[in-house]
Amino acid sequence: MRPISRALLCASLCLPSSYVHAQTSSTVSTLQPVVVTATRTPQSVVDALPATTVITRADIADSGAVDIAGLLRGQAGVDIAQSGGLGSQTSLFLRGANSNQVLVLVDGMRVNAVGSGAASLAHLMVDQIDHVEIVRGNVSSLYGSEAIGGVVQIFTRGGSANDDAPRIAVSGSYGSERTRAAAFEAHQAFGPGDARTRIGVATSYRSANGFSAIDADRAASANPDFDGYRNTSVSANVSQQIGAHEVGIRYLESHGHLQLDESTDYSFSIPRYDGRIQAHDERSRQNDGLVYARLVPWSFWTVDLQAGQTRDLSVTTSSNPSSFLAGTTTSTERQYRVGNTLTWSGHTITAGFERLDQQGFSSSYGNGVDGAGFSRHVDSAMLGYLGSLFLPAMNEFQFNARHDDYSDFGSTTTGLAAYGLKFATGWKAILEWSTAFKAPAFNELYFPFFGNPDLKPERARSIEIGLQYAAKATVVRASAFRVRTRDLIVFDPFLSLANNVDRATVNGVELSARTVIDGWKLSADVTFARPIDETTRQILLRRATRNARVAVAKSFGAVRLTGDVSTAGRRYDSDIDTFARTSLGGYAVTNFGVRYAVTKNVTVGGEVTNAFDRHYTLVDGFNVPGRVALATVGLAY
Repeated sequence: MRPISRALLCASLCLPSSYVHAQTSSTVSTLQPVVVTATRTPQSVVDALPATTVITRADIADSGAVDIAGLLRGQAGVDIAQSGGLGSQTSLFLRGANSNQVLVLVDGMRVNAVGSGAASLAHLMVDQIDHVEIVRGNVSSLYGSEAIGGVVQIFTRGGSANDDAPRIAVSGSYGSERTRAAAFEAHQAFGPGDARTRIGVATSYRSANGFSAIDADRAASANPDFDGYRNTSVSANVSQQIGAHEVGIRYLESHGHLQLDESTDYSFSIPRYDGRIQAHDERSRQNDGLVYARLVPWSFWTVDLQAGQTRDLSVTTSSNPSSFLAGTTTSTERQYRVGNTLTWSGHTITAGFERLDQQGFSSSYGNGVDGAGFSRHVDSAMLGYLGSLFLPAMNEFQFNARHDDYSDFGSTTTGLAAYGLKFATGWKAILEWSTAFKAPAFNELYFPFFGNPDLKPERARSIEIGLQYAAKATVVRASAFRVRTRDLIVFDPFLSLANNVDRATVNGVELSARTVIDGWKLSADVTFARPIDETTRQILLRRATRNARVAVAKSFGAVRLTGDVSTAGRRYDSDIDTFARTSLGGYAVTNFGVRYAVTKNVTVGGEVTNAFDRHYTLVDGFNVPGRVALATVGLAY
């Protein structure tokens, strides 16, 4: 890696607009954020019965992260595996669940690829993100398939009712690994309160020369050159208030261009094959768009209408025509929802219907029966209750039920029941029970020599007990959970194809804490989880049994200092060459940041990630970034 001194000498313009916005105030709000993901209705995060974390706009500015993987790493229950640097394949594990057992939403739209079932996260940059809500634990009864480990919902930037002041912000950066970035954001609100129009747009560019993603000392056939990455993203939001009603459009598009390597030695089929001169190039495009309407026929009744589409396209080319990596994949999901919310006297009832149309294509295994790819349709109905029964000052209840009818394997029903007991001022004990399922992904159904069209969905049951204390800016929550999953889809060596043969159990404990003391913003998260394959009694691959993170931030006049330390224990993986089970050591990574408000509108600063240049491994045979430093400046009006 280039030394810090060289990076800091580079002139710069880096910062998401939130960087400047967060710096202009030296106070920290003690109001708890409002969340919607835990129940699909707005509530304070301290009232949510499922374990929920909110990463606010200010938290994003303090984190120094540039992509969603960096932002989520170290959060309670979260483990990230990434095969290289920016733009490389990224897997998100939540509470020990597989990456395709975690549902990711962008503005309410699913972004889990229909081919793998796992979320497409590699090209989501924080310049487009307003805030993130993480619901840990099984919430299939609210969202359907893939929510066994939980749900991560990402909200893009745009004007909102909470920030009607017009604003324009521009920023950029230059630093280690020839990192260059620029971002622009603007939003405007005009008109009276009952006829308010809000328009917002954010766009960004980021590139880096990077490093060799594959460790060429481990894989002799891998090209040791630097694997660069470029990303261009844009998001937009338009909404119109019509009395108590609101209609709007939201859109996000991200383009990624990644250079990558392959470790396969093709000398068995190509004479005098030399993998060190082979070049691979991946171009990806992801877009998410929706139109919505929020209607309020009466003060106690709200109707939510939503229609949208998520599309993910990836094209990989190679100088080696035989490369296993070369090919094209597409994933398309069209989603339609009608939701109703009835609220009265501390009680809330939700009821809704959804339609999901999924279509996938991969050049690796043909065009499907109809020549246009593989498809399925899902019709869903859901019902929920949230409120206080019997002794309203002490008791909280949440009940949810959902029925999903799939065109390819039939129907399934899931449920959730949660109870909260307020037994002292600020204290609440929580008990939660739930069921979940995960539908087979298209790769599991149709991939050559692996797919099995007769697969059944994976099914899970979970139970959790928790204890929470909340007072002003302080929230502390401890949880113990157990999740048992049956009919896990794995490769069955006896049948030589995918089959529902395994069971897994995850037992875990997690602790999360947030507070502000004498102006110091402090947060800490610790998770212990043991995801066990009940057949082999071994820890499941690519997730650590221990993760922890501590973060601090404080303003001293015009200067704001930030820092965090993330640690993870030992994990297991498949050897990059032999595919045998191998052990990867634990690690600790430290990040620092400093920002200085030169004027009300101009901020300069610097960020250093992996400050002590620790070498560690998340995926066997793949490198991770070393020390990276950026000097920064941003302007906002």
